[in-house]
Amino acid sequence: MRDALLLALLPRPTPDLPDPAALDAAAFWPRFDAAAPLALRVAVTLAAGLVVGVAPWLLHGRAWGRLTPDEHDGVLQRLAAWPGVADLLDVAKLVACFRYFDDDGVQAALRGPSR
Repeated sequence: MRDALLLALLPRPTPDLPDPAALDAAAFWPRFDAAAPLALRVAVTLAAGLVVGVAPWLLHGRAWGRLTPDEHDGVLQRLAAWPGVADLLDVAKLVACFRYFDDDGVQAALRGPSR
C-alpha cells in the first residue's frame, strides 16, 4: 500500500528521468523502517491505509487498483481537503521524494554524465 500511495503522489515521469513505477523499492523500505522515527512510519502507513485502502471504496465504490490515474489524483485532492489528512499527505510526499531520489538511476540521471 505504501508504494501505491507514494507512486500516486509523484509527478508523472518525464523522458529524461526514470519512471517511478519502474524503480525497485525493495532496498528502500527496510532502510526506511530501520531509520525513520516511529511517528513517521505510522504517518506513512496511516496515510497509505486511508488513501489506498479506504478512500477509493468510500469515494468510488471500488478498489484503488481499479481506479485510473486521474481518479487517483481525484482521491488525493479530495482527501487533501479533509482536516488533518493534508498533513499526512505532506509527510507522505516527503517520503515519496526520499524513495524516488534514493535510486541510483535517478541520481545518475540528475547528475548527468561524469567528467
